[in-house]
Amino acid sequence: MLFWNIGLVDTFNVLKICLNCGSQYMSIVGTSAVGNSTDLGIKSLLEPILGLGTSYQFVQAAATAVERRQRIATLASFLAASAGALTTDPPTNRAMGSAVGSKIGYTKAILARGGGSQIEQYILIPSLKDFAIIADSIKTPVLEVHS
Repeated sequence: MLFWNIGLVDTFNVLKICLNCGSQYMSIVGTSAVGNSTDLGIKSLLEPILGLGTSYQFVQAAATAVERRQRIATLASFLAASAGALTTDPPTNRAMGSAVGSKIGYTKAILARGGGSQIEQYILIPSLKDFAIIADSIKTPVLEVHS
């Protein structure tokens, strides 16, 4: 709006950006409301703003510095893509809003289970001593014909 006031952006582009912001907003709210139809209150309408707080908690809950940098990069890419989509069309912005809404849901799920990625318990902790290799000979069934 500031660029419009000083004449850098014309009225058509301002209306286009506002329409695209609305498309993203409706998609984020709609995505947050999926599976939560019993509690559609002000919290659902504020989901894009509350999602920023959730994203901050998601970054802070990282277990290591490497994981924190990865989370920051992922969130920055979502924010950049969301901002970049504002100059396109409403269907693209609805898709981008749905992706951002899904990312907010994912970060909430990670925070609900403790905040860390917990990848170690699935990949890094098991070792070869936890597995056994069994070599068994091939058994061929024999068909006997009785007459």
